[in-house]
Amino acid sequence: MAALRRAGLAWGLYEVNRALNCALSAPHALEQWMSGEDPLTNARILDFDLIEAGAILDAAATA
Repeated sequence: MAALRRAGLAWGLYEVNRALNCALSAPHALEQWMSGEDPLTNARILDFDLIEAGAILDAAATA
């Protein structure tokens, strides 16, 4: 997650089966992801706090 965040790419916590289904059913998933979009949005685990996780990743990067 840290590397994806630093690269400006979509990151988060996803349910793997739903994420795979999203990726395989979106014909341009890779291009979307590389342009900063998140083609796996529908597979995101909603209880995962991206803001808190981002703060933790940022703190770890500067430690």
